[in-house]
This record gives sequence, structure tokens and C-alpha cells, in this order.
Amino acid sequence: MKDKKERRILVLYTGGTIGMYKENGSGSLKPGGLEEFKGNVNEGVDKLGYDVEYKPFKFNGEFIDSADASVEYYNELAEKIASEIDGYDGVVIAFGTDTMGPSAGALSYMLEGLRKPVVFTGAMLPVGEEGSDGPRNLEDAIELVAQSGNEIPPVNEVSVCFHNKIIRGTHAYKQRSHDIDAFEAPGHDFVGMFEEDESGSRKININEKELLPEYPENYEFRLNRLDPSFSVTPLVGVMSIDNIIKNTQDFSGAYLFYNNEISEERAIEIESMIPKETPIFFQNHSKRPNPRWLKSEGVVDYQQMMAKIRYCMSISKDPGEIKKLYESNLRGEGNGEIKREREILKESDESEIIPERELNLK
Repeated sequence: MKDKKERRILVLYTGGTIGMYKENGSGSLKPGGLEEFKGNVNEGVDKLGYDVEYKPFKFNGEFIDSADASVEYYNELAEKIASEIDGYDGVVIAFGTDTMGPSAGALSYMLEGLRKPVVFTGAMLPVGEEGSDGPRNLEDAIELVAQSGNEIPPVNEVSVCFHNKIIRGTHAYKQRSHDIDAFEAPGHDFVGMFEEDESGSRKININEKELLPEYPENYEFRLNRLDPSFSVTPLVGVMSIDNIIKNTQDFSGAYLFYNNEISEERAIEIESMIPKETPIFFQNHSKRPNPRWLKSEGVVDYQQMMAKIRYCMSISKDPGEIKKLYESNLRGEGNGEIKREREILKESDESEIIPERELNLK
């Protein structure tokens, strides 16, 4: 077990509510800088006794609203983590809450073979405000990284640490927008919880049944970039599907049907409007309308589905492989046994991981 002072944690500050402050006069929230953020959290973090280092992460030279996170943003953030993580016991990402769930999901897939914790956290109230949840969430995220493999079993995956909960990155869903208890894991158990004992000390209780299996020793860590050249069009509910398809027929991407009850007859009609090479993903509670329609069992949030779709379509061009990848349980996001994507890609003699989207970092 490492001594506390030997445990190195990197905190990447990306902006978000956790680092905002109220502007004098107007009272409107403005993004704060790294030094302001550190000044608001340092006292509590220093008391933890770990070696914590803060670094800013900017996109195009500035901190951005998490709602504006793009594929290019995820690629740069993942590359930053991949290039830094060897020097630390893990990474904490201070992030905006609006897209924290799908962002954690995207990074979960991109950081293939991860053997250290990467933890997203944030706040519903800026750290400078009285009653802010930010300091506690940040301290908990640091504790999770520091205790992983020491006082608690290793949590070597991307997770979200928020309001006492440790949630798998591919499960995290912002269910409440006006409550500090904002995140849930619909349909799944939490990876762990922070709880207080009789003395008032906080303890991490890990649900060991939820932990992902360790990667084999010879499974090399790899970062797979997302491909920004295609888009996913979500068709939610009972909106005018026909018009949307007609307006997007020429695009390079995929369709995701979410909460649409689609009969076999309707499925055939929809397929007639969509080129055969265009994947069709769907989620509902009825049976699969046609073998062409792809479903990832256990993934219930359409934003998390979109994160997985982008990843699968970024690491293979082959429709058969995309189907196997999407319908497999890659990062504990769904149901059933974990399947490694390298195993899936090896199953096809014509498998291809697209070189320009792959960065091999040893």
C-alpha cells in the first residue's frame, strides 16, 4: 500500500459550473480560471494529504461550456489524459454537468485497456458559493483515485463521482437539473457509495460485483480517436420521421431511433428510404423489427447510445463488425459478459482498425 504522500493525482480543470463565479453587479455566472478554482478548493484538498497537481484543459485556447463538447473536444481531452496518466495514480476531471454522462461514456470507450481510475466530477453550485457541492464532490473524486488499489479494490475505469455516488461512465445520466443529487445509473447498480461511519468519517464502499474484469497483462493500453466525419441523427418519440430521413439521406452517418414503437411493416418502409450501407440503431421495449436494426441491451439513455455508436463506427468500417461491436458489452455498459473489441475485430479476416483514428501510447 502506498503512503498517502506518494499517491499522485492529476486534476484537469476544464471549466463548468464547479469553477464559475458570480459577476459583481449583474450576479450572472462567469467561468473562472484555474487559480480561482484552486483557491476555492485547496484548503479541503490539502487536508486529504495526497500529492495533487492541477492543470488546465482548454479547447481552442479557452474553457468551454460542456454543452459545446464536440468529437474534436473529446479527442483532445482523451489525448491529454493518455499522455499524462503514466505519471499519476489516476486523473480527476472537473467538468460541466450538462454533458458529463455522455462525455464520461465517450472517454470510457476511447481509453481502451485503461488500468488506472479516470473520474469525472463537478458541481451544481459554483465552489465559491455558500453551500456548494463542488468541494465535497472534488474531494470524493480525489479520494476515489487515491484509495483505488490501496484501501479499496482497483476501480480502473472511467467513472462519475457525484453526491456520494460512484457511477460507471457508460451508465451516468443527469436525471435532475435543479438538485445536487443530479446523477443516476438507470437500470444499473452503482459501482460504489461514500458513506459515513459512526464516528463521522467518510468511507468508500465498493460494489465488487460491479467492477469490470481486469485486462490481461498483454492487453496494451490504446487510445482510439473518434471520427468527426460522420454524424448520428437521433429520431426521438413520434416526430416526423419521414421528413427527417428525406432531408438527411445524403449524409455520412447513422440513424438512432429512440422510444419509437416500430412495427415490422413500418421498419420495411423506413429501410426503403435509407441506403443499405447506413446503419440503423434503435432502442425500445418491443422486439427487434428486423435483423438490420441494431440494439445494445442494457443501454437506456440515448446520449450514451450515441457515444457508443460513434465509437463503434470510428474503429471499424465493416458493417458486420459494427453490429458485433455495438451489440457487445464492451465497458460494462450493457448486459452479459464483457467482450473486448480486439477479439471482435480479429474474428473477421478483413477487420480494419482505421490507422488515423488510433494512437498507440505505451
